Formats: sequence, structure tokens, C-alpha cells
Amino acid sequence: MLDIDDRAQLLLIDRSGLLARAAAYRERWGQAYAAGVANGAALPRTSAQLLWLHVPHELRHIAHTVSRLLSSSACSILVWTPRLGFFQEQGIHLHLIPQETNAPEESVSDQGHSGSGWSIHLDVTAHPGSMFVQLLALLEEGLGLPPRLTRERLLAGDCSLLESCRPEVPSARNPAKQLALRLSERLPTFWALPPFEEVAQEWRQRYVAYAETQAQWLPAEDMRQVDVMVRFPRYWLQATAYVRLGQVDAPTPGWLAGLEQISGRRRTLLLNALAAADLDEAAACLHLLELGEWVALYAACLAGVDPAAQVARTFLAIHEKSEERGESVGKRS
Repeated sequence: MLDIDDRAQLLLIDRSGLLARAAAYRERWGQAYAAGVANGAALPRTSAQLLWLHVPHELRHIAHTVSRLLSSSACSILVWTPRLGFFQEQGIHLHLIPQETNAPEESVSDQGHSGSGWSIHLDVTAHPGSMFVQLLALLEEGLGLPPRLTRERLLAGDCSLLESCRPEVPSARNPAKQLALRLSERLPTFWALPPFEEVAQEWRQRYVAYAETQAQWLPAEDMRQVDVMVRFPRYWLQATAYVRLGQVDAPTPGWLAGLEQISGRRRTLLLNALAAADLDEAAACLHLLELGEWVALYAACLAGVDPAAQVARTFLAIHEKSEERGESVGKRS
């Protein structure tokens, strides 16, 4: 197994510099925020009641996280992801449906809705934290909402978690390396209580894409059943590691304490990935997305896989395309 505390070995695996990209989070956040505000300012001001957000497959979990953060606004946001292969689209499409359908800017989309549509380029291969900041800033600026993450707020919170994930920090003090080591040769299962469910799904997607291995996501409702299964000492869950995403000092349900007690008596791993307690909801989502990228990168290095190759995503794209071709042939026949 590769020594992830040896920076020379890490550089040999990470030929595309994704570890360096992850470490430059302050610069990435600033650039993403500026791009999001600029794109949002270019949208015409309308009294929209509904925003139809059409996003590529890779962006679906981040888009759902952003739409949930903005769910209290006057404009409802619906996220739609088409059944397309990976890398077929490099942007998002916004379709605004105004309050008054007789507005001068009214047009009719391909789906038959009244409103106006705009396409905006967004690199789906960018860092997930950067995509989150850019999309959130874009929608807040475009819809005229008060910003949750300004330039000042982005760096005002406790960033010690992200600083401790850098490659030069040894495993003994590096939470991302520790998680990657404990997940090695196990089946990772990521899960979270509200409001981090979609972030946990993004962790799963990133882990599979980078490390070229299997991982799964479970909703919190299903995790309530795990305590029944781990009571059996020879159950297959001994090969599974459960990772809960959340925040330090956040309230947890009573059943979780029981699950932790039972799993402590077995060989089932029940791990936590927690953002700092002083972060608001948007900042906590961002920090967890950053941590998930670090964990997936270190997992790829442990497996001796270049994370930029993303063979798993390429395979899935080919598989989805072949399925769609089969469906279309069947319909024509």
C-alpha cells in the first residue's frame, strides 16, 4: 500500500495536480464566487415564481443542496437531471417562469412552459466546493436574494479542518487521510441526517469516480435498521464502514447513540466526518464537500489510481449510452 505521508509518492500518483487544487481552496472560492455573481448579474430581473434548473448528471447532488438552501425564498427551484451519459453537457440551463405570464420577456420553452431560459457554462470537472460556491452565488444574485456566502463569510469561519487535510500534514493529525485509511479495503457507506443528505451522495459519487472502487449511500431512514443487523457478530457488515456527515455538537436522534454502542462491540466501523460547530448551514455544506474531495483523493492514492483518470465515470457513461441505444432500438422496432 502506498504511503500517503510520502509526498513524493503522492505526486507520482496525482499527475494532474488535484491535491494541489484541493489545497488552494481560498483562491478557488474567490474565483468561483466572482464567476457566480457575474453570471447571476447577467440574468434579467423578473418576478419569477418558479425556476426550472436543468443540470448535468455530475451536478445533481450539488444542485439539490443549493436548491434546498434557497427553499425559503419566494421563488421555488426545481432541479432536473436528464438521463444522459457523463460529460455530454458542460453547463446548466435556467428557465424562469414569472408571476405574470403576459410579461414582455415571456417566451415559450421546448417543454411548453411560459418564461425565459438561459444557458450558462459551468465546468463539471471543477472541484465540487467551487461548483457549490459558484452555483449558490449565481442563483442568489440572479434571483435577488441576500447572499449566504459572501467573500468575507467564506473565510470567516473555522477552516482548521481544511488546513489539516493538506498533503504535508501527517496521517496522525490529518482527518482526511485517517478516513481514507480506515475505509481502505472496506465497503464505504456514506449517510447523513438533514440537511447534509445530498452532500453524502456527492461523497459517494466522488469516491467511486476517483478511487475506482465501490461505495454506497444510505438514507437516514435505512440507517435506523442497521442496529438490528449489527447485533449478529458474524454478519457481513463487518466489511462495511459507515461514515456519517454532520457538524460538531449538532443534535442527534436517540437511535444513533444505540447504534454507536452496538457497533462498538462489533467489528463494524461507524465513523464521523464533522464540520466545525460555528459554521452556518451553507458553510458547513461547503466544508463537507471539501473534506469529501480530500478523502476521495487519498483513497485513490492508496489504491494506486490516478484520480484524474476517472475510469469509473467513463465506464458508467459508456454503459448509460449503450442502455439508451438499446431502449431507442427497442422503441423503433
